[in-house]
Amino acid sequence: MTLLTFPKNFVWGTATASYQIEGYPLADGAGPSIWHRFSHTPGNIRGGHNADLACEHYRRYPEDIALMKSLGIQGYRMSAAWPRVLPEGMGRINEAGLDFYDRLIDALLKADITPYVTLYHWDLPSDLQDMGGWANPAIADWFTEYASVMFERLGDRVKNWITLNEPSVVMDRGHVFGQHAPGMRDIWAALRVAHNQLVAHGRAVRAFRASGADGEIGIALNLHPQHAATDSEEDRICAIRTDAYYNRLFMDPIFKGEYPAEALDWFGEAWPNIGPGDLDEISTHIDFLGVNYYFPQVVAHRAGQGALHSEVLRQPAPTRTSAGRSALKGSTMRCGPYRPSTAILRCSSLKTARPSTTTRTQTVWWQTMPDSTTSAPSRRSAPRHLRRRQSPGLFPVDAHGQLRVGIRVRCSLWHNQRGLHNPEANGQEIRAMVRRRYQSQRRDQRLTGTRCHM
Repeated sequence: MTLLTFPKNFVWGTATASYQIEGYPLADGAGPSIWHRFSHTPGNIRGGHNADLACEHYRRYPEDIALMKSLGIQGYRMSAAWPRVLPEGMGRINEAGLDFYDRLIDALLKADITPYVTLYHWDLPSDLQDMGGWANPAIADWFTEYASVMFERLGDRVKNWITLNEPSVVMDRGHVFGQHAPGMRDIWAALRVAHNQLVAHGRAVRAFRASGADGEIGIALNLHPQHAATDSEEDRICAIRTDAYYNRLFMDPIFKGEYPAEALDWFGEAWPNIGPGDLDEISTHIDFLGVNYYFPQVVAHRAGQGALHSEVLRQPAPTRTSAGRSALKGSTMRCGPYRPSTAILRCSSLKTARPSTTTRTQTVWWQTMPDSTTSAPSRRSAPRHLRRRQSPGLFPVDAHGQLRVGIRVRCSLWHNQRGLHNPEANGQEIRAMVRRRYQSQRRDQRLTGTRCHM
């Protein structure tokens, strides 16, 4: 078996999202988010669960940072909760919310953990949703106002910024399928949401440059290579169409300054009006592209099925042989696991991206999820509290390859206890700390008679 090695300056990291872990979403003057509303609406979430308590990161972040430090974590990708900073989404600043992120950043730096701050990981202030949310073009200004507050307050210490996390999920799961907040099912609104997110991204990047803050800024996209289920012309065109929707709808405007023709043709009159200068703003130069890479997809044309007339086909899972190699039982996969660089190139915007008008280097970060074909340790090896909290991380290392436009490729891998373990840390002590937290949470629930902690 080939030994997996990493460069000396590889940054091992972990990542979270504010609503997933912070808890206490309305504490100290914070406003409600669309996810707070969505999770408190009966029938939306299995079991009626919500993130009122979550991992209590808002109250117990010093313990969390101690855990990270004991595991040898070097970088922490976090997100800020927009309604914790601006309760109404714009205007009045909640100083208590900003103070929390001040303390969190200072504590991370004191522990020698580099913060990577995502400005938006899906928790839009509810007041803005009442005004149309991401479907309202004015949101580009609302988001830039929020971003500018963050740059001014934390820019002296935070050197790595991500504008948006996975805008395609906000568009698709939040506004087409209605499975995520705000729970809409409107393809017309969804396409406007996609465009307005990209305009907000570009405008925030320009605000970052104008602020004079020292550091880098980019965006995190989840890219899924699309494969035709068969060699038929219908399936081939379907794969091109789904690639345009899930990948190039966001890659092309950022790197080429245009939307994919396949998307424009397919959606026709549902396509939003593009304002003058919008594409120039969207394609404002970024320092890196963060890639959350989960899996490829095999698609087949199915007339009348969904907005794309397509069906995603499940593929047989490979099994591990005694020699440590992947094997398939019974049938052949249409696609296999990719190196992330291959996945990026299949989502082909970067192949023909416009040359940068600046001398700054664009960098692609990628993140991979483990599967049965990799030699990385399993997620099961992580302690239980980390299993709940793991999510993709985007942390830089030396270049591993060159793309055609000279964009350096950087990579990161999913972390786990074995990969990050610090031999000097006492494993029993870590487990005891986690156990104490769990017992404390249970005790709080019994005392209050509810799981809602504000």
